[in-house]
Amino acid sequence: MWMRILSASLIVLLSCSFGLAETKQKPARTGPRPTESGQAQPASQSDLGQKIQFQLNEANNTYNRSGGAQSPAKDRQAGLSDFKAETYKDQLDQEVQKHFDDNKLPGLVVLYARDGLLTYKKSLGFADVVGGVKMNEHKVGRLNSVSKWVAGIVCLKAVEQGQLDLMATAKSRIDDLPVHHTYKLRDLLACRSGVRHYGEATSPESPGGDWGDDDYATALEAAPMFWHDPLAGVVGQYHYSTHGYTILGAALEDALNKSSAQIIQGMLSTPHGLPTLKAEDLSDGNAARMKFYTKSGNSNVLVTPENSTWKVWGGGIESTPMDVLKLGILLGDGKIISKQSLKTMMTRLDPQDSYCLGCNQAVENGNQVMAKSGSFKGSNAYVWLVPDRRMVMVVMANRDGADVDGLGKKLRSILLSTEQAEGEKADLVVQDFERHGGIAYKDGKWEIPVRFQVYNQGKAGANIAFVNSVQIGSKDRWTSFMDALAPKYSKPANATIKISDPGKIMGGRTIELTAFADAPIAAADTSIPTYGRINESAENNNKAMIEVKLPGGLDLDLTGEKPDQPTVPSQPGAKKPQRVTTEQPASPTRVPGRIGKMKKSP
Repeated sequence: MWMRILSASLIVLLSCSFGLAETKQKPARTGPRPTESGQAQPASQSDLGQKIQFQLNEANNTYNRSGGAQSPAKDRQAGLSDFKAETYKDQLDQEVQKHFDDNKLPGLVVLYARDGLLTYKKSLGFADVVGGVKMNEHKVGRLNSVSKWVAGIVCLKAVEQGQLDLMATAKSRIDDLPVHHTYKLRDLLACRSGVRHYGEATSPESPGGDWGDDDYATALEAAPMFWHDPLAGVVGQYHYSTHGYTILGAALEDALNKSSAQIIQGMLSTPHGLPTLKAEDLSDGNAARMKFYTKSGNSNVLVTPENSTWKVWGGGIESTPMDVLKLGILLGDGKIISKQSLKTMMTRLDPQDSYCLGCNQAVENGNQVMAKSGSFKGSNAYVWLVPDRRMVMVVMANRDGADVDGLGKKLRSILLSTEQAEGEKADLVVQDFERHGGIAYKDGKWEIPVRFQVYNQGKAGANIAFVNSVQIGSKDRWTSFMDALAPKYSKPANATIKISDPGKIMGGRTIELTAFADAPIAAADTSIPTYGRINESAENNNKAMIEVKLPGGLDLDLTGEKPDQPTVPSQPGAKKPQRVTTEQPASPTRVPGRIGKMKKSP
């Protein structure tokens, strides 16, 4: 027994997992190595001279962190996520098997990594049904629109290297691009260029027929097939487009002076040990490539994959599930692009649109999630990451309509414990509400700087963007979004409250301000649309009040009755709203129709 434990410990210590230790190794083989079945698998590769190794605990198919409990801060310092080291294998197995059976899929692969280690894998069905070739994580499949995620990574890397400016216009890179293409490169990456998608209006100047069936060596060669077509959306507004990524690819090719296939190989595949990640070439006879199927009645029918050379960046990249997983791990760990660039990639250009730069962004149980799905004739792929928790999952199937994104989301909810937290709720409160600077009078308006903290004292995260506000009476004078808030965490809010008073007759008046976390009246004075509120365990403890006295005036109540006082019903353990009076010394002022200086009030 002790010998087995000692042996297992030695294996863990000797294994290198992304930066934990450097491992001497034999020179990598340059060609594919045959499996027992005679099929080719990718040879092992190195990442900048350091061996990439995924360790699988074969006993339970999961990786469990050993040792006693640590604080989140200590875990982060150690390079580990602060998630509990619970084993979810049974739950994941049940969901994966059910999804496979219910959808009658030919083949399915699910891979999950945490803290740089492969912690779960499940392969079901066949990569080739007729040939009896079983599905596994080393079979090459289509990424479809997950290719756009790869495009985002490459673009951000090119920006870091000073080779690409996303704020430049597309026409500045592609001289022959028609004049109606006025958007920037970032608009193409964020699907905000207005370039058309499948089935939208075309131009008489565009070639007819099935031009998509032809082979194209570069994106620049393919783009003229549709760039005369009218824009299908407004520049700057979200409009999903695969075709736009071909124009983006043409700009990349111009910036890097390479073909799209060469860019993928040179920037990702070769330097990061991802040999199967490449622009699809169906003529290469790759024996490891999955067969592709579509559903017909209750059967899976073999289909011939359509040519994708015209849309490499929008849907023409292929890979094994394992190399996609490695790419996600490297991306989340900041080994391909910087953490700041990753944050940029995940930042929404519009709070209402989840699509960012080549990927979708969401917040689940207080965690920032990056995800992208792709489906086309014969295949379906999905990848998601929680970079802050070093979590990556890849789901791939060799049939269209396999709903792998639905399965991936279910599995993510298990791993993020969102289902377990359904009986628990967030509870947002306002803390330390105060004025933090002098009151100013500018352009006929009083300006009052205030600040406060929003603290989540509940047991679950605030998982969607919510609106905070500061009110006078029942009217919002300031509103602002807060992205998400994990339990037992707080975030600051700073505001400048403006009160219109052209005659400056409100000097000396005491103003009551109420700060709301997850405001009941969202964006009353702004263009921000109303959003759904957080489902909290308590809805009547999310505000605080202060009183602020404007300088000057006669210290008289010139406005009559004060607005109704917001009240907080009493509840066990609830703190009463803060009431703090802050005054600024009154300064002499001149009252209309009066001669001489006014005496200060005693």
